[in-house]
Amino acid sequence: MGSWIWPSVSLAAGRAQVTSVGLTIPYCKTYAARLMPLAWLAPDLVEQILTGRQPAAVSLGALTRSPLPMDWDAQRRLFQQIGRSAEAL
Repeated sequence: MGSWIWPSVSLAAGRAQVTSVGLTIPYCKTYAARLMPLAWLAPDLVEQILTGRQPAAVSLGALTRSPLPMDWDAQRRLFQQIGRSAEAL
């Protein structure tokens, strides 16, 4: 089950806390907290991932290594930064 379902489950239940999501969906709180921000990933970045057009270095690990910005422009910059850092290697 993707992270996109968590906000709707959480909000439908009247709860928006990671602990409630962890109880509603069978994942541990830590994993839920790590993935939850991906539910607010910019739509164009989601499309890139779904169509395989994201930089090769953009992975779940790369996106969850540090806090994901909620600002979509900042997310786009992060995608570019991840891609550039992999190219430098």
